[in-house]
Amino acid sequence: MKKKLIGLAGILISVAIIYYITQNVNIKATEDHISKVKYWQLITLMSIYLLSFIPRAYRWQLMLMNYPTIKFQVFLKAIIVGFAGNNFIPARGGELLRMEFFSRNTKIPRITALTSVFTEKILDGLVLLGILLIGVFLSPSNIMDSIWLKNLLAAASFLFIGALLFIGFIKYNATQIETWLNSQQKSLLKKIYALFKIINDAIQFLKFDLNTLKIFAISFLIWLIEALVFILCIYFLSIETDVISAGCIVLAVVNFGILIPSSPAYLGVFQAMAMLSLSLFGIEESVSLTLGVVVHFSQFILVTIIGI
Repeated sequence: MKKKLIGLAGILISVAIIYYITQNVNIKATEDHISKVKYWQLITLMSIYLLSFIPRAYRWQLMLMNYPTIKFQVFLKAIIVGFAGNNFIPARGGELLRMEFFSRNTKIPRITALTSVFTEKILDGLVLLGILLIGVFLSPSNIMDSIWLKNLLAAASFLFIGALLFIGFIKYNATQIETWLNSQQKSLLKKIYALFKIINDAIQFLKFDLNTLKIFAISFLIWLIEALVFILCIYFLSIETDVISAGCIVLAVVNFGILIPSSPAYLGVFQAMAMLSLSLFGIEESVSLTLGVVVHFSQFILVTIIGI
């Protein structure tokens, strides 16, 4: 019931946003801008986006280094299936599909797969926060006059840095926590102890070593590739602004925004976040909507086909 309610809420949010956009943006002008996009430009954007899945899979493989027998192809397939699933299942249900697909193909406990995906999302959030800060630093100084941007930076910092500190606390106090849980006689705590051991196993990669450094470096590479999609699209659309700072900010705001429950494929929310981001640079709404539509299409079509 909770899943259905969250899914329904997501669909309603998307419907409300799409209705607002259609009532307040010049859709005819947006269609004219889209019609000027060349096929080779779309193919370029789609190809670059697809490249990001290779380091994503490699990073996940490094995160689950305790399972060296799992082939790279399994990680890659599971990630693509999950991303494709997000295009059909509301409220980011593709993440659960990814976990289920991976667990069935590897016999790894679902909670281990889920914990690794959760940790991966924290890393992504931290990298996106860094890219957002880079974009703000490269932008005109008055951009920080925006109240919503200040609130977003504060909320993202609290959420993702706090989550990383929490995981770090579990990681470096695991022995004490396990000892205490194991000493308890209550059946509920016994179950929590068994669950804790599985979660702790999934975050074993967090060490001060080369493997962890690789994971963080690959995380930046992934999002730099995705940032390139936004930057190139801004360039292709001849949007008169600093393409690098605008691309970094749009990338971060869109990906933070789609954490909001929405319809499958984040319809409406994706475009609204692109419009909100470019409003910081004074870009006309029909143009910023065009960017949201083109980038979204580039991220949707091939991944969905391959995932299916």
